[in-house]
Amino acid sequence: MPPRRELTAFEKTIPDYRKRILISFAKALLVPPLLTSLVLHLVCRSSSFWCYSSLALLSIPISVVLRSHYTLWAQDREAARMGAKPITRVRGRWPGNLDVVLRMLKSFEDGYVLQGFADLFAEYGCTTLNTRFFWDDQVSTRDLTAYSHSRGRETRLLTHSLESDHLHGREGLQIRRTHRFPPL
Repeated sequence: MPPRRELTAFEKTIPDYRKRILISFAKALLVPPLLTSLVLHLVCRSSSFWCYSSLALLSIPISVVLRSHYTLWAQDREAARMGAKPITRVRGRWPGNLDVVLRMLKSFEDGYVLQGFADLFAEYGCTTLNTRFFWDDQVSTRDLTAYSHSRGRETRLLTHSLESDHLHGREGLQIRRTHRFPPL
């Protein structure tokens, strides 16, 4: 049985995933308009209802864009501080990389499993990508070393040899594979 991942602080405080989803939606869709309405009420009391409602609705995409730019800036700064370079980010034409999401969904329907990710890896010429679907970090990798480091595991078992012995028997050609791993 594979080891379970450690829960995030948000998951520890609210174990029910339905409540976590509702809280996330509330933070994204209710807090910006409420803060905008509060600020407008404090700054100019004579604003009309249409002004309040239009600015409250505009506050949602503005907060998403500001949060996304701040996250990218903070990650780039952290990477520079550590002397690392950030993971390659997919740059789509549409907001939130929606065009890339649609391309991936189409590849799931028409092509091989995960062929869309293989195409993205080939397009960007790397083995680890940050797809940033809907302005959120979603890192995908096909490099087992990067995966092991992200999970905090050692990579001693990554190097192995695969030998094929061809044996001719009564049933015809049989292939027997033997895995040899280095000692732990």
